Amino acid sequence: MKDNKIMKANKKMRNQSIIFIFIVVIISIIISSFLRNYLSEIETLAREFPEQAAIKIVHAIKIISILLIILFSLAGIYFLRLSILVFRTGMFPPAGIKTTKDISLITGKSARVRAIIILIFSFLFFAAVVFIPLYFTKIINAVL
Repeated sequence: MKDNKIMKANKKMRNQSIIFIFIVVIISIIISSFLRNYLSEIETLAREFPEQAAIKIVHAIKIISILLIILFSLAGIYFLRLSILVFRTGMFPPAGIKTTKDISLITGKSARVRAIIILIFSFLFFAAVVFIPLYFTKIINAVL
């Protein structure tokens, strides 16, 4: 059931979100330039010393898999926490959650359905945390 109540946006949260996105984009651009240089270095190394290039690729794959595991774990924890809060309060978004835009409060069965969907997403993130090492292990075995 939809209430006519509206959860007001937190302007400070909106500004923080914009700054966070801007910082993530800048860091991504910097990392991609370093990654391109690293991969071109590995490509030239592979022509002369393929074993050393394979070792460097394995190290890069391990670092990427660890970063992905951390990111997916954090996302899974956040969505799990959010779904629990929605179940407890019976409304979406739950009390105490800051929003970046005005959102009308949803209560009752609609809120529980959203909590179930969010819970499914959290389990998908946790499943990815399990399967990422398995997938990258296969890639590493193929490289070596």
